[in-house]
This record gives sequence, structure tokens and C-alpha cells, in this order.
Amino acid sequence: MEERRKIITIEYFPDKDSVDLSTLEREISAFREKGFIVNIFSDCWQPPNDFIEQQEIDYLPPALLVTAEAELDNHSLPESAEIEIICDFILSPHIEIIGSGEQDYLVKFTDNQTGETLDEAVIKPGFWVNADRKWFTEWKVAVFLAEQRIFEHFFSVRKKKVFISFQSKSLKNTLAWFPFLVKFKEKHDCYLVVSTSFNNLFQNKYPEIDFVEPDADVTNLYAAYEIGIFSEAEKRHKNDPHLIPLQQVAADYLGIEYSEIKPEIFWEEQDRIISGNYVCIFAESEESFKFLSKKGWQEIVDELNKTGFRVIVLGKEKSRLRGVEDLAGELSLNETINYLHFSRFFIGQSSDLSWLAWTLNVPVILLAGLKSLATEFQQGVRVVKPETKKLRSGKNKREINPKDIWQVILYFLAQN
Repeated sequence: MEERRKIITIEYFPDKDSVDLSTLEREISAFREKGFIVNIFSDCWQPPNDFIEQQEIDYLPPALLVTAEAELDNHSLPESAEIEIICDFILSPHIEIIGSGEQDYLVKFTDNQTGETLDEAVIKPGFWVNADRKWFTEWKVAVFLAEQRIFEHFFSVRKKKVFISFQSKSLKNTLAWFPFLVKFKEKHDCYLVVSTSFNNLFQNKYPEIDFVEPDADVTNLYAAYEIGIFSEAEKRHKNDPHLIPLQQVAADYLGIEYSEIKPEIFWEEQDRIISGNYVCIFAESEESFKFLSKKGWQEIVDELNKTGFRVIVLGKEKSRLRGVEDLAGELSLNETINYLHFSRFFIGQSSDLSWLAWTLNVPVILLAGLKSLATEFQQGVRVVKPETKKLRSGKNKREINPKDIWQVILYFLAQN
């Protein structure tokens, strides 16, 4: 097994004229003799570069204060112990016992809010164990030897380094989940590292968050969470993700009270390309035509044209509709955002585009299909549901009536 050294952070807050490097050197030397890797944290003084090199230390500026996993609560161990206990919360609570011997150690993972022990296991030195639960919990982790508690740690991410990654490349999911990362940082005052597939939308708006690309190697972590929609629902999700609002998936993971929140996004705003009134639609997929036929879409486009609206088709595939400006497949994300930003409203099924329009405060006419509407946003949206029609064959067909869409369009026009 690879040797793991303990890390300690010395917090140093000297007055402007009272920096004592010789005393600091002695303190660093004392910790190094005990086998520690030493970091220095200060929010009022930065050690000179030559001092950092000579002492072989890392300097942590205020935003980077990290308490490493190996620094936790080994003070609970008896001096004669021939083991080291490693504790972290990367994806779930983790205990590893490094050392030799055949003693049995009882490890308990407890929800400190409820007092319920959720997992426990007996392990020997050289082994590790994780708790099953993946979502945010105020953990208490304890290790016992012969009924004597030798280690205890209470979970806290304050001033710790936390990594949150999105296990989805969907723009829709990213827009839905990102606001709860911001709430998590605000609530816990942690140093937050984030990985999404759309970092460029957020980096300029949230400079207090460190962004890395997907699959980046992030080290020195105290805790980490992966947010996604997983098949291991019992271990991964507090609630069934298919029965709750999409945003609540992230809120549940991170222990944040759910309410509908829009993220702030950054894009390079361009001059308005179309001077007159226009609307954006998403009419490309098989599911879209399944509940609103091509004929039904054409009726809506014709009515919008008669009212003086230009119709812009966004997405990836061409719509084959008449009377539209079909830009599907031709625009970058930044250009798509600019078109949506100036649009009077958006029409389409649940998609990346509908969530993007919602983020930009553009009214949304959402065409219901097979998916549950319970997962969708509720503010700034009007939903049009399909009706059940009986075919000559005797079978039933669910289809959206274009007249229902037009009634919602008239409602939006009356509001603006």
C-alpha cells in the first residue's frame, strides 16, 4: 500500500511589522520531524518565494485554505498505536486504517442530525470502508477498538476544499443544477471546485468558484459530490429523481432547501440581429411531431406570420416548415443565446433550449409529451397538453391542438 503522509496547515497572522521567520522556521521543522507535510495559511501576509522554496512548503492564500483528510482527528489515538486513521468524504464517508496488526476495528458512520447509525463495519489495518449514502449528510464518523472509541470526527466543510462534478453533459441539467452549487458555497463557506461541460457560461459570473474541465484530477479534497441521475436510486438519491423537479435533484444532493432558482450566465452579447418581433421555436424531433404534427406546427407558423412575427427555428435538425428562418444546426451556443435573448417567447418541448429560454427570462410555451411535467420549471411557463382523439381504426391518439397553443400565444401577447 502506498505510504500516505499527514498534512498540517499552520495559520500565521502576524502584524505588519512583526513577522518572525526564525520562529516560523522552528515550528515548520518540528512538524516535519514528526512526518508532516506543511502548508502555510495567512490572509495578511505572504511568505517570500525564497522562504517557500527553502522550507519546502506550500502557501495557501485565503481562498485556498484546505484541511486535508489526514489532518483530522488522530489526536484521539493512543501514543502507542501503530496505525494511522485516514478519513475523508469523497463521494461518501471513507475510513482507511493504515498500519499493521490483526486487531478488529469497528467503524460507525452516523447521521449526526438524527443520531441514526447508517453503516458500520469491522476492518483490520490495511483495509478501508465507505458508507453507502452519497448525498450531503452531517456525518459523525467513529472508530472503536475493544469498545473504546479511539477516533471521532464531525463532518464540516467550512474552509475546506470541496469538489462538485456534474455527471451529465446536458445543458438543461447544468442550468437546472448550477444555482445549488452557489447556495452550497454560500451556506458552508468552503473552497469550491466545480466541473461542468459548460464552464464558460459561469466562470465570469462566479469568480469565487474554481472551475476545472471534466475528468480533471483534483487533489487535497476533504469532500466531493457527483450530481447526476443514477440507476442506484437508493444510494444515490434522497428522492426519486423522476418524480421531483429537476432542480431538486441537486438540492437533495447538497443538502439545500429546494426552491426554484435561475442561474446567472455569461455570454458575449451582440447587437440585435432581427429588428422586428420574432419568436423562437424548437420543432425538430420525432417526439415533437408525435404530439404536434407537422401540419399543426405549420398552422402555428402561418398564424404568427399573419400577426407580423418572424419565426426562428433553433436546434440541431432542420424543421422542413414553410415561412420560417431555419437556423437549426448553424449557430454556436453564444449565437443561440443572443437569438433567444431578444425573442418575444419560445415554443417547444422540454429541452436544452426551453431551459435556456427560461434562464434568460424569455416566456416559454412548453409542449407536453411523454415525460412528467413535475420535473420542469414552473415560473414563466405555460404548458399545452395533448388531447386524446379516437381514430377510425378505433385506436386512441394523443395530439396537441394548435388552437390551444394559439390561445397561450394570445395570453403572452396580452401580457407584453
